[in-house]
Amino acid sequence: MAISFVFVLGGFSPKNAEAIPTFARKYRTSCTTCHIAIPKRNAFGDAFRRLGYRMPGGDEAYVKEKPVSLGAEAWKEVWPEAVWPGLLPATVPIAFYGHQRFVWTEDADADTNFDAPHELEMLIGGNWGERISFFGEWLVFEKEFANDEDKLGALYVQFNDLLGDTQGMVNLKFGRFETGAARGFKDDNRLTSSHFMAYDYTVETGGSDKNLRTKQSGLELNGIISSRVEYAFGIVNGNGTNSDNNSDKDLFYRVGFKLGGMGLDGSGAASDPEIGKLVQKDNWRDDSITVGTFGYFGKPSDEGTPDEDYNRLGVDLRLQYSRLDIGGAVVFGNDEVAGGADIDSTAFVVDAQYLFYPWLMANLRYGSKEFDSTQGDKEGVVANLTVLQRANIRWSLEYFTYLEDTDGADTFKVNVMFAF
Repeated sequence: MAISFVFVLGGFSPKNAEAIPTFARKYRTSCTTCHIAIPKRNAFGDAFRRLGYRMPGGDEAYVKEKPVSLGAEAWKEVWPEAVWPGLLPATVPIAFYGHQRFVWTEDADADTNFDAPHELEMLIGGNWGERISFFGEWLVFEKEFANDEDKLGALYVQFNDLLGDTQGMVNLKFGRFETGAARGFKDDNRLTSSHFMAYDYTVETGGSDKNLRTKQSGLELNGIISSRVEYAFGIVNGNGTNSDNNSDKDLFYRVGFKLGGMGLDGSGAASDPEIGKLVQKDNWRDDSITVGTFGYFGKPSDEGTPDEDYNRLGVDLRLQYSRLDIGGAVVFGNDEVAGGADIDSTAFVVDAQYLFYPWLMANLRYGSKEFDSTQGDKEGVVANLTVLQRANIRWSLEYFTYLEDTDGADTFKVNVMFAF
């Protein structure tokens, strides 16, 4: 589908955008180099992210801001008698993202509300040379975190290319991040304010409010094999914070394969390192099929209480052809609840997007969640129209409804998002 430069505009999603204006400044390019519409990345932008915020083939030809050297190249020759030289970004790699809303909610006490500001985020991102990259997100203000709750959205360091010089083959991520299990439908890559139901649902009668999209603290080994296969395996606390609530650790994985289109590592990109030129328009097309399988296995119970299990297995699929981008996923869940029977669940999401113009796109999504317990099954539909006023200013109209809903919970939102 459409795609914009993951770097000039940065995070048009209520949580963790992994796309910030810092990169636009560094490379002197437009958001549309890596994004279709903020925060949705194109194939080139996804490769840039996978490679640790580095250009496919290397950064040297494209960087327009000379980094600060931490030592001389000659130090490499005398190591370990000298500190290995490194680099600092030429400017402080900080950007800000703002989000304003007008919300109408059916049958609410106050059915209309100016939710402005909805949030203000500080984003950091970049790399310290070829082998180490970083990303962070601090929620300066967000409506859901107005009472000084944990405002750290994400903060991680990634050590790249651990085996040889092949870009992106083996990388190690350490910190708080969205786990690889949810990477087929990355929460920070969506156009809507509504989340993907299959990755967002919880089991109400269990002792856990865990879901697949929650950012976790831990380690992840990830990489790309032969340009077409991507993998991620990790171990995390499992409770979404830095301090674990038990001695057990959660495990996750995802393995994906892409057929056609640009390689997962950016191979086949229409850029020209000879002159340091990046393609900034008409780069949204990536005719391809991507399929992945993923799993997440954990114990959410507190230390000293009866064990509870949280298990998820799923498959995701994405088809891109011309201006159409269709994706789907199914998640099978099993929750072992202390003192009760296991609860099985099944959740679906089907998401279709169409690019009318580089600045205008539509998004229609269906989601469902079903349980073999007393928890109510749900089906929901989201319709969204996105307009880019500028590369870093995005408007959207969004309607959400539960099918066969009797609670009067339909919502309509007008959003304006901006980054600088």
